[in-house]
Amino acid sequence: MLNYILGCKQRIGVEGNHLIAQMVGQWSFILLKFLGAILSGLILRILYVHFPKISMTAAVGIALFYGAVLVWNSSMLINIALLR
Repeated sequence: MLNYILGCKQRIGVEGNHLIAQMVGQWSFILLKFLGAILSGLILRILYVHFPKISMTAAVGIALFYGAVLVWNSSMLINIALLR
């Protein structure tokens, strides 16, 4: 959603993935992101049966990465709000 706000409405940011950059601002972009998250979760769930420690380590790593992305994006919005 931040990609839509920053990239489409205010022209401040860009999508880092060049393969889907043209989709930003369309519902197919959000749908693709959502389906990717669901698919990743299912794959981790299947792997958990056979490799529980590796799957949990991967899940924690992914959660930390997305948490860092969320903090980064939030800091960008705060900086934009302060500059106005």
